[in-house]
Amino acid sequence: QFAFRCSRVPTTILTSGLLGPRLHTQSIGIVLMKIVLCLLATLPFNLPVLAQKFEEELSFETTLDYFKDHHLLLASNTTEDSKGQATEKTWSKKRITKAEAPHNGTKHIYKTIGEIDLPLYVFQAQQPPADDKRPAIVFFFGGGWSGGTPSQFYPQCDYLAKRGMVAISAEYRVKSRNGTSPLECVKDGNSAVRWVRSHADKLGIDPSKLAAGGGSAGGHVAAATGTTKGILEKGEDVSVSSKPDALVLFNPVYDNGPKGYGHSRVKDYWKQISPMHNLDKETPPTIVFLGTKDKLIPVATAKKYRLLMKEGGVRSELFLYKEQAHGFFNTSKYDETVKEMDRFLVSLGFLAENLKD
Repeated sequence: QFAFRCSRVPTTILTSGLLGPRLHTQSIGIVLMKIVLCLLATLPFNLPVLAQKFEEELSFETTLDYFKDHHLLLASNTTEDSKGQATEKTWSKKRITKAEAPHNGTKHIYKTIGEIDLPLYVFQAQQPPADDKRPAIVFFFGGGWSGGTPSQFYPQCDYLAKRGMVAISAEYRVKSRNGTSPLECVKDGNSAVRWVRSHADKLGIDPSKLAAGGGSAGGHVAAATGTTKGILEKGEDVSVSSKPDALVLFNPVYDNGPKGYGHSRVKDYWKQISPMHNLDKETPPTIVFLGTKDKLIPVATAKKYRLLMKEGGVRSELFLYKEQAHGFFNTSKYDETVKEMDRFLVSLGFLAENLKD
């Protein structure tokens, strides 16, 4: 309550005559003081998140995006009552519905847990004819199972939709918004893939050509849908498979073992949830993109994953990008990774050959 009220200190108080005649020349300093007070007021809420970010050694850009998505934007979505006071009820509601970000896709609710609706956004260049069934892909955003938004993969969705696929970016529960663990993240991932496949006719999708993709923790969610078993939401129709037919992974978390990423958060069930420890001959063909300077996912881990896949007789491609850090794929190497993703999907029959390539 205190942090919420302090963060909404009316500007009119700062500009009133109570501050004296020298306000005009000191206005910049006063504004800075207000900002500092707001930061101090919200420190009890932000410190745990910062501590987690440093523990996970996430990049500055990832941490910045997290706060931009979960603090500044949320504050801007508050409303005021007749007295100019922000309403805390609206604040809480926006925390739950943060996934309502600007997008070009059609929104569908694939799952409801209590009061939480989980949406996914479907991108397609045009509504296909009734007899036209297109390949599809579901993307899951990154954020350490703690934050992030579906908008991370809107660029890839736009690209693939223009190439003729049905591309989807899904929301799933995360710690910062829902107080959940990685287990719920994977449950939601399975639910999303299953929902898309069960609605294949409505969406104009070929259910036998449904891929999953994602970055970082979202890459883990995608990989887990293709490798792990039994991490399911109660009451779902398990007669519809949640296993994708291909995986497109960007610096994915796929080793949750004792020396892998996030082990402390999944130590009680890591063997069940770690993709690397659940590989078999039924694992979908996979392509992985990783930077050689990634501090979260070692190159050695990626090479071991590829080796285990090949030993099981499963196709596995690994593309390494020199001097690139975690999260590089949507910035410096976007064009290169999209090009290789395209070639991979062409080779599987998901896309027609790109004549411009």
